[in-house]
Amino acid sequence: MEMSLGPVSFAPEVAVVFPATRCCNCGATGKLSIREQDTKKTNYLLFAGTELTFKLPLPVCKRCKKSLRRRVPTLLHKFLLLFVVAFVLFLLAVTVGAKVLQRFPAISNHLFPFCLLSAFVLLWAFYAAHRPTGNQTSYYQPVRLGKIRRSFVSGDIQGIGLRFTNLTYLRDFQQLNKAVIQSGHVLAERA
Repeated sequence: MEMSLGPVSFAPEVAVVFPATRCCNCGATGKLSIREQDTKKTNYLLFAGTELTFKLPLPVCKRCKKSLRRRVPTLLHKFLLLFVVAFVLFLLAVTVGAKVLQRFPAISNHLFPFCLLSAFVLLWAFYAAHRPTGNQTSYYQPVRLGKIRRSFVSGDIQGIGLRFTNLTYLRDFQQLNKAVIQSGHVLAERA
């Protein structure tokens, strides 16, 4: 199900507006453009799930524009990636490095745990290299979805939680949307 939020409407009297005076990531106030952040929320129920896509109109500077496309990796994503990398390292070690491993019996006797540890170190280095630069508050999407309240019967959205990495932008959002936040339809908090 795809939903366009721009202003977000839940009911005729409820609308959310995103401030356009500063970059939602680094807080810069000059040379901004409004870009859509494709934000997804997936809820799982056993083996199936529903995915909502929100297109948030956010102000960004040129330097932070790419962050709008980078989704925050979940713990499950990192865990699965760890095992995929470990399995690939294991296959490489068994097929390509079999002769080299004969010289190191301590490693060859515990090959998969060694590959798992190696994969952990590689992924840690990968994620450590992907950090915000300068005044950026996030390498990934700076506005994130929190909890979404939906009607059990119709599935209509009754409330939404938004999480912001930039505290100043969060305060601007709260000031601009004070009434809808007080009504309980929107929760705005720090990511």
